[in-house]
Amino acid sequence: MAIDQTGLARDAQYSDLFRFATVRNPQLHQPEALRKRFVRLDVQPAQVAALPDAATLLLTTIPPARVQGNIGALTAAVAGFYRNSPRRIASVQDLAKLSALDFTPVEAWLRLEPHPTLAQLIKQLKKAGIVPATIVGQASFVDDRVTLWENLVAQYFNPVDPELREELVKRIRWLWVLKRIVDADPELTTESDVRSATRATVLIPDSMLPLPPAAPPAAVPAPPNERARTGDSGGQPIGRKITQLERALDEINKAYRQQDAGLRITGRSEGAPLRIEGPAPAAKPAPGLTAATVASLSVETVSTLRSIGLANETGSIAIMAAPE
Repeated sequence: MAIDQTGLARDAQYSDLFRFATVRNPQLHQPEALRKRFVRLDVQPAQVAALPDAATLLLTTIPPARVQGNIGALTAAVAGFYRNSPRRIASVQDLAKLSALDFTPVEAWLRLEPHPTLAQLIKQLKKAGIVPATIVGQASFVDDRVTLWENLVAQYFNPVDPELREELVKRIRWLWVLKRIVDADPELTTESDVRSATRATVLIPDSMLPLPPAAPPAAVPAPPNERARTGDSGGQPIGRKITQLERALDEINKAYRQQDAGLRITGRSEGAPLRIEGPAPAAKPAPGLTAATVASLSVETVSTLRSIGLANETGSIAIMAAPE
């Protein structure tokens, strides 16, 4: 389902809202948008470091590999998570075992309620057996969130189960909403705040993302003769260069035919017929272009020939007919 800039469903029925879950790379957003409409990793580094398996978590092993540009280490870390990590959630069913929380009734209510208030949301959560203060106050709350983020990061780098990734996104979003309720977040009070929070997009932490590939070195233009040999257009698109060469060759071919036939086009007044005159047949000149023929060529043709090394700066053209 399409979501607009405020996170509101364009479909008035909200028919498929909670099947729409996305994961975006961090972008430059306004601070208010980042707080209200985007879910970011909010587990503090000290909380992660206090976990028994902190040294092996993706949250701690990927950032150094990213900073070093070591994509091999990053890939190996994700592969190791899928093979060996006790935190791996293999399916939607395994996710349900992690916690008995069932947000389905609350999601169904939100589909039908166009103006949800915070009080109504809390009431619906409690009807579903979800008391925010109780959930957030559990000793395993931080550990559970780390497990969810670990699996989402793995699914980001190696997406093996799109359905599971969607459920991870929804569960991370709901725990984020519960914590904001318990913290009495002043930016979670209005109907608009509730709508934005329950439809928020999850952002993969920028510390998880690989460095962009290094820019390729700047190309050094080849000398003119080398350009002609390799097809290097000297910075111009090759198609454009070919077109220029074709036009130059057409003009040269026409000029040579006229030279070879000894033809000249006479001047004429407006509306008079074109007369082509030529001298009586004479001995055939030596093959090549005469100075007069070269002088008749257009500036564009001479420039094109010069760019591929077939004309010098004075306009002399090194084009000779093949000897008979």
